[in-house]
Amino acid sequence: MYTKNNEKKLYAYFLFLIWPFLSILIALYEYRQKWSKNVIWLFVAFFGYTFVISNDTMDANRYRDQFTEVSTTDNGTIFEKNIYAEESANVDILKPLLDKVVSSFTTNYKILFMFYGLIFGYFFSRSLWLLLDRSYYKLTGISILLLLLFFVVNPIWNINGFRFWTAAQIFVYGILLYFLEGKKKGILFVLSSFLVHFSFLLPIGILLIYLLLGNRLTIYFYFFIGSLLVNELNLEMVRNNLAFLPTVYEARVTGYTSEEYKEKVIDQIVQINWYARIKGKALHYPIYIFLIYLFWKARSMVLRKKELYSLFSFVLLFYGVANVISYIPSAGRFMSIGAGLAIAFIFLFLQNFHDTKFNSIIKLSRPALLLFIIVTIRIGFDVIGLTSIFGNPLIALFMENDLPLIDLIK
Repeated sequence: MYTKNNEKKLYAYFLFLIWPFLSILIALYEYRQKWSKNVIWLFVAFFGYTFVISNDTMDANRYRDQFTEVSTTDNGTIFEKNIYAEESANVDILKPLLDKVVSSFTTNYKILFMFYGLIFGYFFSRSLWLLLDRSYYKLTGISILLLLLFFVVNPIWNINGFRFWTAAQIFVYGILLYFLEGKKKGILFVLSSFLVHFSFLLPIGILLIYLLLGNRLTIYFYFFIGSLLVNELNLEMVRNNLAFLPTVYEARVTGYTSEEYKEKVIDQIVQINWYARIKGKALHYPIYIFLIYLFWKARSMVLRKKELYSLFSFVLLFYGVANVISYIPSAGRFMSIGAGLAIAFIFLFLQNFHDTKFNSIIKLSRPALLLFIIVTIRIGFDVIGLTSIFGNPLIALFMENDLPLIDLIK
């Protein structure tokens, strides 16, 4: 058996060199093998290298320009002033550190994006396998749907916004590691997310509140229900309540909570297609229904599993806070983290318990959830290149200008 598994592993790694995309399909099919998650990890790194910067308004375009500036500057001035300098709006550590390290041996921004993929992909693959390792039976259609949702709630093409979405991957991995395996190092991963994006002081604060209060499922549930009734948030009050933060964070906090930025975000939302505007509702509304049902009708089952009970409590608390702050421009991104954790909890519930009514509710929600999945994948087509799907590492070395998949459709 060991020899056979070892042969499969070598075959998968060899296939990755020939056709990476096919290798991940095999890895997903052989998801119970230990090596499978590493193939996914390698593919995300390859995807980072082949990532297509398809327009000038993308975050990735700014990352490329910043890296070019650092890599063509001989001294460390740019790096030094970008780390917690009061005159700089940059309050994160990982990205400028990567810029500096990678620029010390190359000026090729694709190498930088490969490192983005390595970091993002590690936590992405590990979080996914924390769920897959707890799928004790053959995956059902509903379980596959939930795994696909978990994938697209923070998909690999989110390295376009490397700072926030990588911090989100690290945070989610830390939370799942702590709640599912009881490992204290999960909390260390949660704390480290702050080094990737400063706004993760908030999720860290939510975890601290949970650790202080413990499992208060009923209280968290009614807080979550109350958060659904909030329809506006006073931005000036938010700014005033965050005045205690160090001066270095002032520019970012002021920027994210200004009325001007709010109007800018609203204008951007108005300009996008209707299906992109409603995709968030297509995801969150069904999840709200799932969580409410599980609290009212399946709470007694959840209580039998300590790790599920604890995770459910945290999900309700986190989602409730995310709902309240979602009216702050850009803070709505925390809703995706809440959704990802909720999906993980629901998936794990279904691996441990059978509830016919709950399965029926999920089936009725499939059109909305599939809409979210399809629209999210469509957004990915703007940055997924032909080389990502049909190429390999050797071909990628010679591809200077790749075409995004969307160009094949339009």
